[in-house]
Amino acid sequence: MWSYLERELKAQDINPLVLRLIHQLMFQDMSFSLIVNGCPSAKQNRNCGLLQGSPLSPILFNRFINSLLQSLNWQSRPSFPSALFFADDGVIISPTIQHAQSLVNMATRWADQHGMAFNIGKCGYLRTHTAARTPMPPSILLNNHPIPFVNTYKYLGVMFASKGIDFESQSTLLCERVGRQLGALGWYSSSWCPRIRFNILKSILLPTLEYSLPLLYGHFLKDRKSKAWVTMNTAYNNCLQWIAGSAANRPHVTCHLLGLLPLKDRAQHLHSRFYLHLLSMDKNNPLQAILDKNLWYPKTTHWRAVRNHHPLLFQFLNPP
Repeated sequence: MWSYLERELKAQDINPLVLRLIHQLMFQDMSFSLIVNGCPSAKQNRNCGLLQGSPLSPILFNRFINSLLQSLNWQSRPSFPSALFFADDGVIISPTIQHAQSLVNMATRWADQHGMAFNIGKCGYLRTHTAARTPMPPSILLNNHPIPFVNTYKYLGVMFASKGIDFESQSTLLCERVGRQLGALGWYSSSWCPRIRFNILKSILLPTLEYSLPLLYGHFLKDRKSKAWVTMNTAYNNCLQWIAGSAANRPHVTCHLLGLLPLKDRAQHLHSRFYLHLLSMDKNNPLQAILDKNLWYPKTTHWRAVRNHHPLLFQFLNPP
């Protein structure tokens, strides 16, 4: 791992002293042991990979994998990138099967040259929009093995289908996860006071339920009868009843007594922060080009792109 990483870092003009320090801290004379049933194994030398939990590891891995993204997006337009990555979770986007296969071949060659491998068991081949209605196309091969064809795929914790985000499946995924957590807590929480349950709600249950909530709320604004939103509301109310007891028949009143926002108000708050985050993205971010191309920013009843150099917006995003 270090030899490939060192080559990538040298190509980016990293100071040799910094390279030597990284090697000494993370790769020189490193060993590890496994603890099974409280008994540690004999120490083994570590000669590949990165230290888990080290703040340097994500930065080094991003430097290491950056050449793969540059190769995949070399000839793509800024408004339509060929590949997007978050750490080692990547997605290849292509308008044709032939182009997709060439990108997969390029990724395979890069992996072979850098001592890496793709886990085909975690890969999925999803056809989108009009392509989903056409007859079954040829398979896309990864290391001479066909990538499994799927109708839905979970990427970065979000469910995708042929027409984009599958909002109903996404809400079901989140609510089932919260339901399992509540079920596990139910075995022990009968004697807990409401304050303890409230702290667990804020630290464990709400972060789970609010993952991708800005996207679900945006879908709700377009479709007020969204089944996904009904599912989210039900799960939120179940959490409130777990704190206040089954007699909590008025969720809004219970929210105010607990010092919480109702789900709709909380979702609107997160939705606004999400929009501000998108507006403050770097102009070279490919997502910025995609959103600007589709005139994504709402103003009255129309959709307009608002640039960062807009004077009022700049003052709001950059307070004194």
